[in-house]
Order: sequence, then structure tokens, then C-alpha cells
Amino acid sequence: MAQLTPDARARLEAFKAVVVKHAHLQDVDDQLSLRVEEHADATHVLLCGPGGVGKSKALSVVAERFAREETDRFVVPILLLEPIPPDQGAYLRLDYYWQIIDALKEHLLVKELVGSVAYIMAAPKPARAKLGTIDWFKMRQVAEQALIRARVRAVLADEGHRLMQGDGSHSVDDQLEWLKSLSNRTKVLHVLAGPYALFGFRNTSGQLARRGRDIHFARYHVENKEERIAFVAALKYLLERVPLEVDLNTSLSSFRWWATGCVGCIGILKDWLVDAVAATLIQNGTSLTEAV
Repeated sequence: MAQLTPDARARLEAFKAVVVKHAHLQDVDDQLSLRVEEHADATHVLLCGPGGVGKSKALSVVAERFAREETDRFVVPILLLEPIPPDQGAYLRLDYYWQIIDALKEHLLVKELVGSVAYIMAAPKPARAKLGTIDWFKMRQVAEQALIRARVRAVLADEGHRLMQGDGSHSVDDQLEWLKSLSNRTKVLHVLAGPYALFGFRNTSGQLARRGRDIHFARYHVENKEERIAFVAALKYLLERVPLEVDLNTSLSSFRWWATGCVGCIGILKDWLVDAVAATLIQNGTSLTEAV
């Protein structure tokens, strides 16, 4: 089996780390940042778009910037989580509390709280069947206090639709009310990123719809002149950083071929290029072509 040389591996990893600050990502970044900063009248935000458009990247970009700009070492401005689908039983909420506590357990003002639920945090999942109401209440209480003490502004939940899908014992309305309650008690905004199905959860309750906000992360439609220019700019940015020889003019002239292949999603485009670069490097190739 072919293996990458250390030099090729380093070049590939450097390309993987490239972040394209394209127009749609910047727009979502601006909207999401504003919601985090000014969410007094909102409890949750739904960030929706097609798979591969860059929702996960948008969350990480926002989280990293807020962390970088925070000057108070006792403040954790953003928690970036990915809700865990329950393996068995109705543990979705408990797992969410667990993730919050685990992410903040080393915070100086949170450490003392963790001791009261250490036995739950360390328990294997099958043991949760024996947990009682008091145990669940403790986990929620510690999770809420951890968010408050760390002065978290927002929890960004990638694959956030998992929280809304429930675990068989709670309806969508139940889950939204639960999320609203968490936000009200902690003053922490919850941002759920996921597929378009998330938007459907918005219409279950007028009151909950009023307390939520929507952000659409759209793919590029190159039939539109402005979007075509933005897509080509993103493609050019990536191709210029490919660690191989690239005929830039020829590649850019085939922008419609690229747009069709990635259905206008920059995340898919990046994955496509990473795979092509890896395949070329394994074969000891030096140039990137459409035939790869």
C-alpha cells in the first residue's frame, strides 16, 4: 500500500489547514457574531444549509475568534459541542449536560462543582439506567452553574438537529422548551447548526419561533454574476495554495465544471481538492489535473 513521504504528508496537512474566507462564510460569520453579541431577546439560533457548505467551519471560525479576542482568562466565551446521539435509552439531555461539564471541568471556578457529579461523569452508559431524578437534576444544575461561572456567551452545537430530534421520550416541542429553559436560566445563547430540516422545528410554537433566529448558509449559484465572482475567488484562493503545479488560468476557466462537481459548496470543493492532492502525492505526481 502506497504511503505518503514525511514531506508529502507535511504539504498535505498544510493544505488541509487552509481556510477560505469566502463571501458566504463571511456573511454567516458576521450574522452569527452579531447574534452572540446581542441575544437579549433570543434563546436560540438555527444555522441551516446543505451538507458540505461549511457550517462546521463557520462555527469553528467564530469560536476561535471569540476565544482569541477574549482578554479575561476566566471567561470562556464560546463552547463548541457536537451533541451525541444516545446509544440506548433517553439520555440525550444527560449527554448534553455531560458534554458541557466535561468542556468546562478544568475552569478554576467550575472545578469545585464537578465533584458532586463525578460519579455520574465517570459512570459507563449502561449504568445510567439506574440513575434517579436527583442524579439528573444534579447534572443539569452543575451544567447550568458551569455555564454561568465560566461566563459563556453561547454554546455552538454542530449537528444540532440531534437535540431537536429527541430520543424517543421527548417531542420537538419538549426539546425546544427545554432549550429555552436552559437559555433563560443561564443567559447563554444556543446555536444549532444542521440541515434544512432544522427550519421545520421553527414552526411548532409561535412563542418559541419569536424567541429564535434563523441564519441560512447557502451554496453558490454561479448563474448569478455576484455569486459566480465570489465562487471563482474562493476557487482561485484554494488552487493557489495547492502544494502541486496548477495551471491556474485553465482551471479557473473551467469554473462551471468545478461548481457542478461540488454543487456550489465550498466545503465539498475543499474536500475534493484534498482528496485529489493526496492521490497525486501518493503517486509521486507533481501537478494537479482534472484527470486525477
